[in-house]
Amino acid sequence: MSKKLRLNVEYKPEYVIFGVSCHKKDYWIAFHLNNVLNFNFTRIDDFIFNSQKKKEAISFPLFYFEDKEKLNTYYFISNYNPKGKLISAYKQTDYFLFINGLFNTQQKESLIKTIKSIKNVLTVFEINLLSIKNIDDILSDLELHILKLNKKNKL
Repeated sequence: MSKKLRLNVEYKPEYVIFGVSCHKKDYWIAFHLNNVLNFNFTRIDDFIFNSQKKKEAISFPLFYFEDKEKLNTYYFISNYNPKGKLISAYKQTDYFLFINGLFNTQQKESLIKTIKSIKNVLTVFEINLLSIKNIDDILSDLELHILKLNKKNKL
């Protein structure tokens, strides 16, 4: 009698998202994130999200940093545009920090603590990916945006 082997694959999301509330301008907080986290966020072309609800494309300021040592990519995106919010479920959140790569609990806690130490940052919290209805659309549009910029050699 032959035995069947079963492979149990545990899905781990490749993205971690943090919400940041701060009433300062995007370039101000990106500058301070660079200082306290030793990042090198640079402003790139605005992220254009094609909202299915609003039937129009809305642009959001976007900052990009790739950590080649840890193999993580960071996107700092504003949640505000006069035409609407990027993620309307988080209306009180001013910015999102998307991290593409592996990130353990200790790293998350350290990152939150460090960002909270920035003056004028009101709060930082991790967002459950499952709580965002259109997260797949946002992430796919974000990845396409980065691919287009790489193709144009802007990154």
